[in-house]
Amino acid sequence: MTVCPCTQLQDAIDEWLTYAAQCISDCVYIKIELSAYTGVWAHIPWLPAIFLARQFHTTFEYLNTAHDFVPLNETQTKASDPCVHSDTAAQFTETQHALSKQLIEKTKHVEAMIDALPGVFETEAQQLQRLAELQAELERLLAQKRVLCAEKEQLQKQLDHLIMCFSSRRNEIFHPVCPSISIDKLNSLANVHLNTPIDDAQL
Repeated sequence: MTVCPCTQLQDAIDEWLTYAAQCISDCVYIKIELSAYTGVWAHIPWLPAIFLARQFHTTFEYLNTAHDFVPLNETQTKASDPCVHSDTAAQFTETQHALSKQLIEKTKHVEAMIDALPGVFETEAQQLQRLAELQAELERLLAQKRVLCAEKEQLQKQLDHLIMCFSSRRNEIFHPVCPSISIDKLNSLANVHLNTPIDDAQL
């Protein structure tokens, strides 16, 4: 049984589209799994790369579904299918050029970001040495941070002590401490004062 070349081509395109969709899903999964890491992983152009893969998939999907039926030779009758809604020749060509332009722009964008990655053109030994230097620098900064945190705590304690001393001194100046007198004592003193006859000499 001879298989039509067009059928073989269609099967190959369908397989490629399925594979491309799986690659996009894998890229998204890898991006999510590595999102917590920093360093070189943070500079990888995951998002533009995923957009490029999706754009590539969308382009092939459009070319596969929106084209019109074309006979292989002059003697063959043009096929037709009521379930297929193809674009006109002018619209198909315009969209094809627009998709191609977007693919080129996104490809250049990804290539520029890859070229800008740190250590792309370095050997493995150079990258390991760079990582060791960055690790040593990180440890030095962490040690400096611990010293500054201890100094901050010491200064905070001194500040709290000064505030307490100032508050205590202010209370002594503006609010002198008076001996506590009970309410009953105040009432008895008031009664004695009211019941004491007034001396004429005091007038």
